[in-house]
Amino acid sequence: MDEARELVYDNIDLAEASGVPQAVQDAWIMAGRVAIFVGDRALATETLDNLLVEDEGRDMDARQFLTILHNRTRLLWLLNRATEAAEENQTALRFLSENEHIASDLVDETHRDAAFLARARMDIDALLEHEAVSFSLRDKDANTPAKRLKRAETLLSLADACIDANQLDRADALIKQAQATLSQFASNHPSHGQLFGIRGRLNLHRMDFQSSYNDLMRAVDILKDSKGMYSATLPSVLVHLAHAAAGLGKFPESLAAARGAVELDERRYGPDHPEVAQDLEVLHAIQRFIEAMKKRGG
Repeated sequence: MDEARELVYDNIDLAEASGVPQAVQDAWIMAGRVAIFVGDRALATETLDNLLVEDEGRDMDARQFLTILHNRTRLLWLLNRATEAAEENQTALRFLSENEHIASDLVDETHRDAAFLARARMDIDALLEHEAVSFSLRDKDANTPAKRLKRAETLLSLADACIDANQLDRADALIKQAQATLSQFASNHPSHGQLFGIRGRLNLHRMDFQSSYNDLMRAVDILKDSKGMYSATLPSVLVHLAHAAAGLGKFPESLAAARGAVELDERRYGPDHPEVAQDLEVLHAIQRFIEAMKKRGG
């Protein structure tokens, strides 16, 4: 993290020395991306103070405006400022509704932010709506590895939303489509970890604890050494693993997984973030369940 931060500040210094405002803004956009990628809350705070939108972006082009709003949305979430994050995203969504011919990658980014926030507040209708928009932008005939990978990951994200909506058969079909695409990639690619994590969650909802446990263990094995957005999914995989292990009576493993989720999210978000609170709820529920089982002689 120290090396990444040093490179960020070197980039900002060079931009400021150039005297070109756009270069300075681009440097802070990069700083925001680094802060989000590594979970650097101090850098996130400093970036927010320097990455601003004035006059509702009237003097900015669409890419500049929406990119800044995306960065600010994710930075604010990292810093446990969920209401402000939602406000930034609403501004971006309003801009999309009022303007035509916006590049598809910007539309996708904005709706993925909206889906992320909807999942956090458990607004299932909004979650499905924004995931569907993102999915509609994916090329069915993707002809490059990068496009195929992106399509597979979008299929998995939509499947995850379908699980939230209890549309389990649809989720299963989407996962199988994604799996067919991911078969073209190395078996240790982080996207396979994402697939096993979501399929494990599906099996958990189906009360198939053994299949869930097997998939989630494979997901952990792949994701534990991943970086960035992939590593950020590991705590949720551990939470689901905790449930699956408990369902199999593997109580020490269940507690270890739940504690691992708490530790990872505390490291990224700090102790007072909603993500940590959710992890602690799971940990405490499992502890109560184990105590109840002991009292019953289970």
